[in-house]
Amino acid sequence: MDTFSIWEFNEIEKLETSQEKIENNKEIYENIEWDDEPLKIEIKQTDNGDEFNKIKTLNINGETIRYISFATSVDRPKNVTLTDKWYLPDGKLKPRNERVRTINSDIILFENDGKVYGVFFIGINGAKQIISKLFSKSVWGEVSKLELGIDDDMLFWMFKSFIDFETKQLSDNVPICITAIRSYLAKTRDTLNTLRGKGEKISAILGTLAFLFNNDKLKSIRPEIQYKGEVFLIELSLSGTYKLDQTEYEGQFISLKGNEKRDAIVIYLIIVLLPKLVDAYKENIKSSEWSRELKIDFIKRLGVMIKENVDSELEEMEKIEIGHCDTNLDKKLVSDKDIDADIEEFDKDIEEFDKDIEEFDKDIEEFDK
Repeated sequence: MDTFSIWEFNEIEKLETSQEKIENNKEIYENIEWDDEPLKIEIKQTDNGDEFNKIKTLNINGETIRYISFATSVDRPKNVTLTDKWYLPDGKLKPRNERVRTINSDIILFENDGKVYGVFFIGINGAKQIISKLFSKSVWGEVSKLELGIDDDMLFWMFKSFIDFETKQLSDNVPICITAIRSYLAKTRDTLNTLRGKGEKISAILGTLAFLFNNDKLKSIRPEIQYKGEVFLIELSLSGTYKLDQTEYEGQFISLKGNEKRDAIVIYLIIVLLPKLVDAYKENIKSSEWSRELKIDFIKRLGVMIKENVDSELEEMEKIEIGHCDTNLDKKLVSDKDIDADIEEFDKDIEEFDKDIEEFDKDIEEFDK
């Protein structure tokens, strides 16, 4: 998958301004107190040979979007606070690759609504390091992470929408739907544990239902989204690091190749798809199709679904045991006591779920007051 983060160049309105700054600042050298070449920080041509710093165009919904693409390479010293680590026991410098790490990333800058935005094909933390060295405030002005309005409540709403209304349009005014959720990442409420789920049928897995039932905080999800006949598999994260799976894409840019295809899909995501997804979420809130009360109701229903799944598993266990006893009376692999103990354990779990549902009922009553 292609990892990327999205940035806003708050004081730049035209790509031509960006081109000029790139030409004037494409190589920077940072001296370090060692007897070796300085650190090199540069803007250069991408590895696949894209025209360097040349404006290209992309048609999105009848509008011409202008953009430029380039690559960056930023040398950073290792062990900055322990400079003695740069040297061997005999006092000689260690090989350069043991003292320097290089952060590489492709970048595209594009214009939209009188502003210039940047897509760094690296996670949020790597992008911050590149910005601090190559896009300094003194030259580029303020560069800030683009806030799309995605929060953990929205991610939970997406999960709920898929479970309740698989393939159904998310709102009346936005023809967008979620056709799959491939993975999720969450933190438990005590923040001590990380929960992960992955797979085609993730929404039907007992562990996923239990995680949602516990109302733990979602950190990221990977939905498959359809919009106007196009299909996108993307990962949305609260951190600001996003991912795109080009191999799952179906749509108007399918015939493009290499970086041109990647760049076109990501620009479309930023300009069209993600704002539409956020609009659908806000519309659901405005029309009272999503609220705190509905979230609590959904969590209660999850408890029922979990109980039904557990009951179904118990029935299957009993069928297997009965069939096993009929054909292998003298070769039991599981004792009656073991089966009874498992059933008791499941019964306890169901009781706990019932208690949790009662607690949610009390929460609703308090909210109504």
